Amino acid sequence: MAEQAEPVDELDVLRAEAASLGLKIHSRATRKYVQAKIDAHHAAQAPASNVSVGIMAHRRREHFVERLVAQMPGADVTWDEREDRWDTGRRAMLAYDPAAAWRLVVQDDALLCRDFLPGVEKALACVPPDNPVSFYAGRVRPAAAFVAEMCDAAVREGRSWFAMKGPWWGVAIAIPTKHIPAMVEWCDQRSDIANYDRRISRYFESAGLDCWYSVPSLVDHRIGSENPSLIPHRSSSDNRVAYRFIGDASPLDVNWATEPVRALPPSKPLSGRLTSRRWRHAIDGRERSTTVGSQLDARCVSDPNWQERV
Repeated sequence: MAEQAEPVDELDVLRAEAASLGLKIHSRATRKYVQAKIDAHHAAQAPASNVSVGIMAHRRREHFVERLVAQMPGADVTWDEREDRWDTGRRAMLAYDPAAAWRLVVQDDALLCRDFLPGVEKALACVPPDNPVSFYAGRVRPAAAFVAEMCDAAVREGRSWFAMKGPWWGVAIAIPTKHIPAMVEWCDQRSDIANYDRRISRYFESAGLDCWYSVPSLVDHRIGSENPSLIPHRSSSDNRVAYRFIGDASPLDVNWATEPVRALPPSKPLSGRLTSRRWRHAIDGRERSTTVGSQLDARCVSDPNWQERV
């Protein structure tokens, strides 16, 4: 049976980070003192030299952003201006430092593990220079069972990555900066896709480049009433968390120099602007048509028995 992830308590994360610096939290007053010490520690760290860092933020979550800025010294913040996820996301991507090899964009409702930026830089040093990277893999939506299988397989085989199409979640993604201008230009034409992460995923699918997902996830997702979803009609379910969050451990202790688990061959480039496609089941011969980006389409993409007809 798959391991059940527990929702992350931000205070537990803070206590773990404090313990790594030899500090303890005894009361609300000492919590503020310890938080100041931790923030000073982050500020003293040099920003990741090869990674340009940004935060994609909404004013309704402004109270989360101050903490993220303290945890990621030097990060720039791109604010939502017109309730448009892609507009905010594209501006966050385009704010990259051209001297950096990677652009890391973290969303405002992310909970970071300790040693996050140094861990990200260490992890990215082990990734091919053209592939996008997601530091979050969720428990729900899309293809939850498939994602759980991939994460569990990586753990069983002693690997720190799995690779498939994506990024499927935008909580914390790293994009090679050399791809960003072409990616944004391509995605600007896909007004039929509202989600910024899905547009980016479709771009890399068209380029034949799979996304690498870290195992464990280095960020988790804020849940519950303190963080209602900004997407209309989407609930703030307590299940919207990482399938395997790193918890109290440090990403600096992870061996990132492993090959990813793969369930499918690398994505093949797509020609034209697909809105639907047909599939054939390799075992029983069933056929079906799916709308690109739908949940049914995602299930076909993730199931190796469904083969796309071209």
